[in-house]
Amino acid sequence: MPVGAASLEERRHEGRVFLHQRQRVFGPEPAGARLRVMTCPHDGGASTEVACWFDPDVAAAVAYACRLEAETPARGDAAARAELATAATAPKP
Repeated sequence: MPVGAASLEERRHEGRVFLHQRQRVFGPEPAGARLRVMTCPHDGGASTEVACWFDPDVAAAVAYACRLEAETPARGDAAARAELATAATAPKP
């Protein structure tokens, strides 16, 4: 999504949806690994990404991070699309 095409809160929500999909596909993070949505400021505004922080000394955490890198689906699954659609139709405060 181009910078400025959605509010930062909308982009963060999309990141949470992507994080949830990764947890559905790959299971919960093992000890020594953690997924989180990060905001990355830059000259054009801010973008978001889902990052996996992991302890390089914990084999299960390294394996999880490597699997995420190699096997993350390119598209959202049905649950992710439903989660995004629900948020899109929710009343704005």
